[in-house]
Amino acid sequence: MKKISISKDMLWKGIIEDLFFEFLEYFFDDWAKEYVDFNIEPVFLNDELEKIYEKTKEGGRSADKLVKVFLKNGKEQYLFLHIEIQGYEDSLFPYRMFVSFYRILDNLVQKDTNKGFKITDIPKIMAFAIYTDEVPDFKPTEFKYDCFETTLNYNFKTFKILDKNIDELNINNNIFSYVVQAVRYAVDKNKKTDLSQLEWKFDLMERLTKAGYDNRKKQLVWYFIKNYIGFKAKEYSKKLENKINKKPKSMTLTEMIIQEAKAEGREEGEAKGIEKGRAKEKAESNVKNTLKLFSKGMKIHEISEILEISIEEVKEIIEKNKHSS
Repeated sequence: MKKISISKDMLWKGIIEDLFFEFLEYFFDDWAKEYVDFNIEPVFLNDELEKIYEKTKEGGRSADKLVKVFLKNGKEQYLFLHIEIQGYEDSLFPYRMFVSFYRILDNLVQKDTNKGFKITDIPKIMAFAIYTDEVPDFKPTEFKYDCFETTLNYNFKTFKILDKNIDELNINNNIFSYVVQAVRYAVDKNKKTDLSQLEWKFDLMERLTKAGYDNRKKQLVWYFIKNYIGFKAKEYSKKLENKINKKPKSMTLTEMIIQEAKAEGREEGEAKGIEKGRAKEKAESNVKNTLKLFSKGMKIHEISEILEISIEEVKEIIEKNKHSS
C-alpha cells in the first residue's frame, strides 16, 4: 500500500486553524489583546482564497490563509498569512506578496461595493509572511515599484524563524511556542540527523506533556512535532514511539484523516477527509458566531453578510437555539 506523506503545508494549515487564537497571541500579541474579540470564532476564507488563486498561473498555495477576525469595536479585520517554506532565495517573492494582497483586496471590494460605498469602507488587510527556509539573508519585507513619477512601496510584516534561537522562540503560557520551536529545529542543519531529531522531538514532546495545556491542544501540537520533519531510517520512528511513555488518548483530526486515507488505499481520501472535517468545524463556528452577533443586537441580514451565509441559515440557527440560550 502506498505510504501517505504529510506535507509541511498541510501541517501548517491545520495547526493555524486549530490554534488560531494562540497563533495570534504569539505573532500579534499586543494588537490581538487590544483589538481582537476572542469570544467570536474567526472565519477561514479558504474557498475565497482558492478562487482568487485560480486566476494566477501558480494556482493555490496550500499553506496560505485568509482569515476574517472580529474586533472588539464590532468591525472586521482580514489577515492574509503566507507561510514560505521554500529553501532558496526568490527575488519575485515580494512581488507575489503584493499581487496576492491586491487580488484579495480587489475581490473583497467588489463583493462589498454598493451605492453608498466610500473610500473609508475599503477592507482592512494585514499581510504577514513567515519564513521557514534555511537561507539566512532571505527575508524581504517590501515590494518597490518605480517608473518615472509612478511609484509604489508595499510593506508587509514578516517573521524569520532562522533569526531566532530556541530560547527566544519560547514564550511562556503560549502552546504555539512548541510549534515554532519544532520548525526552528527543523531548519538547523545540525539537528536533521536521525539521532538529533530523536533527541529534540522527544524533549519538546516531554515538555509539552508536562505543561498545563488542554489535552486536545497538546495532541495537535504533539502530532505537528512528530511529523514536521521525518526520519531517514524507519527504526527511529519506532524509537521515538518507545521513548514516549504514553500516546495521546485520542487521535487528532489529521491522524484520523491519514488513517482513513490509508484504509481506502488512496491519497485523495486525505484531501476529502480534510474538507469534510473543515466543513463540520465551519458549520459549528457559524452557529457560535451567529448567536454571539445576534445577542449583541445585530440584525439577521447583517449577520448573513458578515458570516457569508444565507439569511435562511441565520434564521434557522437562531430558531433552533433560542430556547437554549
